[in-house]
Amino acid sequence: MGQFYVNTFLYGEDPRSVVRVLRRLRRRAYVSPALNGFTVIYDQEFDIQNHDAICALAREITSRLSCSALTVLDHDDDVFLLWLHREGLLIGTQKMERPEGLMGSGFALSPMEDFARKLADMFHAQGRVADILSAFETGNASIEELEAAVDSMDMESFARLMAPDIELLKVLECPIEIVGLRYRYLPEDLPDWQARGFVHIDAKPVVALPKGPQFPRTWSIEEDRIHNVYGVSLRLRGPRPATVIRTLREMEREAFVKEMTRHETIIYDRECDSQDITVIEDFGCRLTRRFSCVGLSIMIANDDALVAWVHSDGDVQARYLWTWPPAGICVDIQASPVERFAQEACEAFVRPENMALLVDGLLLYEEASTRTREGEGSAESIEDLSRPTATMVESELAEHLGIRYPALALGYYFLDSSEYSEARLSKKGLLRM
Repeated sequence: MGQFYVNTFLYGEDPRSVVRVLRRLRRRAYVSPALNGFTVIYDQEFDIQNHDAICALAREITSRLSCSALTVLDHDDDVFLLWLHREGLLIGTQKMERPEGLMGSGFALSPMEDFARKLADMFHAQGRVADILSAFETGNASIEELEAAVDSMDMESFARLMAPDIELLKVLECPIEIVGLRYRYLPEDLPDWQARGFVHIDAKPVVALPKGPQFPRTWSIEEDRIHNVYGVSLRLRGPRPATVIRTLREMEREAFVKEMTRHETIIYDRECDSQDITVIEDFGCRLTRRFSCVGLSIMIANDDALVAWVHSDGDVQARYLWTWPPAGICVDIQASPVERFAQEACEAFVRPENMALLVDGLLLYEEASTRTREGEGSAESIEDLSRPTATMVESELAEHLGIRYPALALGYYFLDSSEYSEARLSKKGLLRM
């Protein structure tokens, strides 16, 4: 497996100014020290490689600082996408792609030479346009060129062909030690990050769910889209809520807990709400192992992606993934077949008679997603699903698994926001840990 990262490079900016802006924007991110004029942003939201989120932050940063930025996305060392922003405007896009790369299809490109000139101007490398163009040629190497480098044991050429992003940044004289890091793994990759001058920003995001009726099942372009919905929940079936609460206190978890029945509890955990898939999966496994019970974890990302896990006695029995293709969200997870997931979920929550209904419901959303991905028509043509969202998929799960909805469609940070007073939390039966 290759690398997955998104880095935003600023040139000539004071890292302290970058940190101040990110704090005002309530981001979670690391910021590098200025090395050879380069300052790099490693934002947590970048880790899911959502193109809209990537560009939104670059626009905001360059607008507020009146500066320029290069953002590089590496997807599995097969596709490299690049965006140039200047003072809040997108001024150029390019990609470098392996023959087997698929993620960059449909990515609108600027003329290559125009992009290279703008990039050279941005990083004061006006005399290196030809070298920039050469780096792009390296990034679009054919399989035959890669095989030839391997056959000839030319490891230097092979390394250059496999890492065109590094070659490009070398041309711009960017220090390579600050390239390719991810928010999630930066403390592991750089244990001495603080001593090196990196700064960590850990601001709580402002999350807003729509007022009024929860999540209509239809959507049209004339209506306001439900957006910016983020949340992670874990539903446990088996232990008494009081036992769960006591255990969470022993674990010193920051969370909200809601008692659904005498033997069912929903947990909205702060650490899980960072949307780190490994953390979410581990948390569900730890608790179901502790209580010898079953659990269902659900993560929603920007209402454009949903990941669900069925846990039992410390193991993951099945995983489910749904994404809306135009959003460009990439989730690195091995999903189970829909039928397998539906069977495990219905058995875990004692709804075996609903398995066929759940399969049919999930397949309808899969069909909407697949047709849109393949360009066979807009979502409006698919029965009554004019614009499916992750919260609609979640409501399908809730309906057939007997979960009171929208109890799942929340998250720690939403509950911790100003939308919910302590009195309102108490009225809804939510206990803050």
